[in-house]
Amino acid sequence: MQYLNRRKPDYKSYLACTLSFIAIFGNGPVMVNGSDKNVENSVYEELNAKNLEQLQIYKSIVLKNFKNSVLIYPNQIDFSNIPMPDGSVETAIDIVDSIRMAVNHVPNFVKYQYAVSRYFSDSSQLDELIAVIKSEARYENYIDAFGCMTVIGNRTISNSRCNSVRYFIDKEGSITLYDHVVCPYQFETYENGLYLDVLGENSGEVYQAVIDFLYTLDYVPSMHPYLNFVGSFRRRANSVQFVSNGNRYYEILSLEDTIPLEERYYYLKTEENNNVRRYLPTIDLRGNL
Repeated sequence: MQYLNRRKPDYKSYLACTLSFIAIFGNGPVMVNGSDKNVENSVYEELNAKNLEQLQIYKSIVLKNFKNSVLIYPNQIDFSNIPMPDGSVETAIDIVDSIRMAVNHVPNFVKYQYAVSRYFSDSSQLDELIAVIKSEARYENYIDAFGCMTVIGNRTISNSRCNSVRYFIDKEGSITLYDHVVCPYQFETYENGLYLDVLGENSGEVYQAVIDFLYTLDYVPSMHPYLNFVGSFRRRANSVQFVSNGNRYYEILSLEDTIPLEERYYYLKTEENNNVRRYLPTIDLRGNL
């Protein structure tokens, strides 16, 4: 008779445990019944009967859709509608808008995990990068955050910037996206610790821009060719802004400083799809060659 007095199981705790693997994908949405919903909320709302049988049904739905979703890789997506850079800020913004539209159907946790597996040692590195961009970009502005990420991407294929990072962090060989973020004298909010205020806040427009950028990095035209940016309150000659009160971008990555295509993939953790070449514009967005 002792077992009859046991406390009823906490189904939310049980659900959290059985679906705990979702946590590593950064709180992104998952496909449930054909639409993006938060996994826990969607299951909690529907779990009215509170019995293990129903729980198992919803668990199987989530797992099934999870397995289907992870098969969505960027090389399966049609990027043909994304314009090529033509030297205008307007086209740079069109590029970003087109990229967002092209991958809008891909669940965020798929983008997040793809980025971790391809560019980072673990998810904590990506979380730090997200926090840095959140503290550097204009508040919750997708386009400005994409612009900040593009700066990091451009630095990763700059010989001079990679050599500078090697010197400051005393590292030989491959220089990763993360190396450029944590290197001294690169990002003020990382050095002063302000990024810690938003570390782990993996949601919102800036978060969306970061994972969209990383998910499509090697398959789409680069938004811009700049290597630096400063806050909008800092006047900078020959700089451009992509949004009102956004960062000011400057210093073009030159052809002479660009890592050759055949060597460009040294900064990736893996080397699949080496036939894909990222197009980097060498056009000053003010219209100068």
